[in-house]
Amino acid sequence: METHHHVDVLILAGGEGSRIKSHFPTIPKPLIPVHHIPILIRILKAIQDLVDLIQHDRLPVTIQQVSIVVPQPKEKEFQKVLTTWIHHLHYEFTFTWNTIPQDEYGKGTGYAVQTAVEAIPSSVQAPYLLIVNGDQPFLSPTVLKEMLMCSLPSSSHDDTELVQMVALRQHTLDTSVTENMGRLEIDEEMQLCTGIQEAYEDTRQVSSTLGLYNTGMYILSTAFVRRVVFQLPPCPLSHEIRFTDIVKRANQGRGCTWIEFSPQYALTFLNVNTYYDWMMAEHMAQTE
Repeated sequence: METHHHVDVLILAGGEGSRIKSHFPTIPKPLIPVHHIPILIRILKAIQDLVDLIQHDRLPVTIQQVSIVVPQPKEKEFQKVLTTWIHHLHYEFTFTWNTIPQDEYGKGTGYAVQTAVEAIPSSVQAPYLLIVNGDQPFLSPTVLKEMLMCSLPSSSHDDTELVQMVALRQHTLDTSVTENMGRLEIDEEMQLCTGIQEAYEDTRQVSSTLGLYNTGMYILSTAFVRRVVFQLPPCPLSHEIRFTDIVKRANQGRGCTWIEFSPQYALTFLNVNTYYDWMMAEHMAQTE
């Protein structure tokens, strides 16, 4: 008998957005409009489309809770903007969404996940956690569905060590998308990702590094996250707590597995970090 899985979604939207702030000084990055619609609204709609796709295909997955990590000083602004736009667009979500305030900027994605884990009691968390970034306006429900179906265990025995990430195979046409992504370090023999080399750590030219890149999307065992995320040390270079370092703790320290998507999905994983990214997103949205 096929196992039914319950999955929570965590959206990381608590960063300062310093690289785009000069162009949008009064708007938090996840609320910047792409073709008139805030990025976070686009992401919430993609999650609802995922839920609808799951129901349509009768898949054994339930998503009931979406948590959004946001900057503490901006929490009320996030809540107001999201509520207003959901009403304006007549969206009806079958999941519950809530905001989780992050008290400090610049402490990294690992700190954001720590904040979320502390805010949500273990008794109400689903066994699995889907993590996405709050600055990806073209998140694809089809990609999310394939990720869940490839990652979640099919047996009745839940995988309490599950750490699976989404990787993008780069080619010369999508370097503009992957230039800020971390590069996967691969153990070829074990076929495991043993670490992520961030863009600021990689001294090689991105255009000549046609490898696998981290899209920032993960499906994980919630129990594993709760057990490990507080053990992640700050990065010596950035001094941030990087959630990407969790891959080194998976599979008893051997590394994590990944799902690879081909370059045709590159813009699905576009992160709006800079004004150039935003202009690319605007152009893409206008041609949808």
